[in-house]
Amino acid sequence: MNISYNWLQEFCEIPYTAQELGEKLTSVGIAVEKVTYIGNYEKVVVGEVLEVENLPGTELFKTKVSTGKEIFEVVTGAKNVFAGFKYPFALPGAKLPNGITIEERRIRGVVSQGMLLSAEELGLLERKGAEPGLMLLPPEAPVGEKIEKVLELDDYLLELDLTPNRGDCLSVLGVAREVAALTGHRLKLAEPELPLDNGSCPVSIEIQNPELCGRYMGIVIKNVKVGPSPLWLEQRLRKAGIRPINNIVDVTNYILLEYGQPLHAFDLDKLASPEIIVRNARAGEKITTLDGVERELTSEMLVIADREKPIAVAGIMGGQNTEVDDDTKTVFIEAAWFNPVSVRKTARKLGLRTDASQRFEKNVDIEGIKRALIKAALMICELAGGTIQGRYGDVYPKKFTPKVIAVSLSRAEEFLGISLDAKRVVEILESLGFRVTIGEKKIFVEVPSYRPDVSLEADIYEEIARYLGYNNFPDTMPIGITTTGFSPEYNFEYKVKNLLTALGMQEIITYSFINPDSYNKLGLSVDEVLTKSVVLLNPLSIEQSVMRTTLLPGLLDIAKRNENRQQENLLLFEMGNVFEKNGEDLPKETKLIGGIALGYRYGDWYNKPRKYDFYYVKGILESLFTSLGINNFSFSAAKDLPFLHPGKAARVYLENTEIGYLGELHPLVQKKYEFKNTPLVFELNYDLLKTLIPAEKKYTPLSPYPEVKRDIALLVEREIPAATFIEVIKGLAINTLKNIEIFDVYEGEKLGPNKKSIAISLTFSSTEKTLSEEEINNFMAQVLKALEAKTGAKLRTF
Repeated sequence: MNISYNWLQEFCEIPYTAQELGEKLTSVGIAVEKVTYIGNYEKVVVGEVLEVENLPGTELFKTKVSTGKEIFEVVTGAKNVFAGFKYPFALPGAKLPNGITIEERRIRGVVSQGMLLSAEELGLLERKGAEPGLMLLPPEAPVGEKIEKVLELDDYLLELDLTPNRGDCLSVLGVAREVAALTGHRLKLAEPELPLDNGSCPVSIEIQNPELCGRYMGIVIKNVKVGPSPLWLEQRLRKAGIRPINNIVDVTNYILLEYGQPLHAFDLDKLASPEIIVRNARAGEKITTLDGVERELTSEMLVIADREKPIAVAGIMGGQNTEVDDDTKTVFIEAAWFNPVSVRKTARKLGLRTDASQRFEKNVDIEGIKRALIKAALMICELAGGTIQGRYGDVYPKKFTPKVIAVSLSRAEEFLGISLDAKRVVEILESLGFRVTIGEKKIFVEVPSYRPDVSLEADIYEEIARYLGYNNFPDTMPIGITTTGFSPEYNFEYKVKNLLTALGMQEIITYSFINPDSYNKLGLSVDEVLTKSVVLLNPLSIEQSVMRTTLLPGLLDIAKRNENRQQENLLLFEMGNVFEKNGEDLPKETKLIGGIALGYRYGDWYNKPRKYDFYYVKGILESLFTSLGINNFSFSAAKDLPFLHPGKAARVYLENTEIGYLGELHPLVQKKYEFKNTPLVFELNYDLLKTLIPAEKKYTPLSPYPEVKRDIALLVEREIPAATFIEVIKGLAINTLKNIEIFDVYEGEKLGPNKKSIAISLTFSSTEKTLSEEEINNFMAQVLKALEAKTGAKLRTF
């Protein structure tokens, strides 16, 4: 946003140079990136053409140009050069903005002593639709005067870098309010008034959705004559980077820059009826906007329409079907307040951001609409010769009520860390346009309509602080009670991560935002998952449009990316939050631990590399649980997880509570990700895991007596899970049985159909004595009897 220093001076007396003003504004939070002088023209003046004649045999013209002191002979090819007219003239030695230095040169036998210039050659925007040629200056331009004086280029531009909350400073008036507060000088802001007219507005206005359009005003001006704007107006627009178009449109753009209020001009004769309807678009409805692009609308978008069709996309751009052109005689000028969120969503969906939408998105001054509309109407009458028909129309469903914030100065002092003078605080707030009422213990601050960014008591503190001057705050060290050590939650998380790292895993961190197609890859119903998922309203891309409900997509993406780069042996884990819808409340967050194993374990000179398998990952979890002091864990076969192999997957239980799963990735999922090796994955509910950790560890002394180990091989039905045997043996509650381990599972033809062999190692030990052979045999007999009764197992003898 570029602001003219000269234009600011029309609103407020400024006792600073442009450079000083830039520094002052930056110090109060209105950041000025740079200050640029735009009148750097040397030897460019107003020249009057005295004579014009054709150069024989060419399309060139030989002219005589007066600067008031001298007459120069100049050759030009411009078609619009005429005797008696005035143009920008570059004297010999002049340097143009494009870097060209003008010198005397011979053209077709004639020495050309300078150059007549176009707007483009001066570095200015040409009027839209203007014929190529020289820039015509007004008749009253003094011959020989420096061009920067005539074109109002003896000026500085302040380039602002505003924070998103300061939409009010996207205008000369908004910045002038800050300047007035800085200088202590009065803001010069006149309230324009229309001439008395008892008639009503000839165009009816209807707002069908007051949530999206809080106010709509309009005025009709008839008998206008569309044409070029005066030079001063065109130059105001050019300095702000806006191309002049015609006197009607230029006035609306002028008001946009001056007041920050977007306006739009409709050719009233092109409306199907003298009525304006502000409504939601109908699904599939189309409009061709002023940029010539046909756009399809959705029912969430707000449009301005007549009885038959949409004529503008509200707050963004008008339609070609009601565009003001050279034949326009009657115009309807629109000024409105549109919902910022609605405008932003519509602009994004249409891929169409404009100067108007930029301001509506940041919330325009709903109470300043009338001032902007009336001034625009008066300017059009002056510049286009029109007359106002009737009065303005104003539909204002819910009048603006100023917000009043109660401010405690003692709390402000505590917040800012400095002592405050009540009188100075009131002065600052009133200079910024706030109305202040002093109470017994608090002051009550009424927020003006043009400051929608101020809604909290802390916002008032900020206003006070920035005008007291951040550089005036004393440097102080923070005061507070410090504690040593880490919280129990942090210590436990650190312990879990260290254990997994010790087991050979590496930690990764992935984005919480994922592509919804990830669920499809995992074999999950996308529609079903998305009903529970938090979908972003304004995502950067479809790849990051949904908040994850599982850690698997991130783990699989990282593993695949590494495999593609020849890093094929991976053992990774992640600890992170997943998110789930929680009605109207904030999303429910759950912390999970996820892991993935891919490829081979590293071998050495003695051991060959071995492929990661289900049992290896299961062993990682068993080691983790044991190290955390959890012994009552179990695994149960799982065949209903669509992303895992139905024969190589299990659910994980702690204390009979399901906390996760592990298994081999389903072949179809593996194919979708195009893995060369088969990944093994697990996912645990970390939040549940924390609650199941024993509150305290108990010391158990080592037995001074020897352990006794017995191995048995059992012949059982193939479908009986190995975990069943451990559960049955534990159920006997033999006090001296210290460890149960399945160390072999064998299947073969000689065992018989649907049979397998399970080898179990049992360890017995007593803290009171050496166990006798007879006692061990009795224990073994109990075990075999229970296993045979519960599982049909037989002692294998071959």
